[in-house]
Amino acid sequence: MSNTKKALRYFAKYLKNYWKGVTIVVVLSLVSTLSQVLGPLFWEMPFKN
Repeated sequence: MSNTKKALRYFAKYLKNYWKGVTIVVVLSLVSTLSQVLGPLFWEMPFKN
C-alpha cells in the first residue's frame, strides 16, 4: 500500500469522530466564498438601468 493511501486512511479514521464539525466548516466556507464572489453581482443589479 502506498504512503498516500496509508495517510488518507489514518486521517479518515482520525476525523471519523469529528465528521459533523468538519462538514459544517466545509459548508460554511463554501457559502462564504460564494457570497463574496456573487454578492457584488447581485448588489449591482438593482442600480443598473
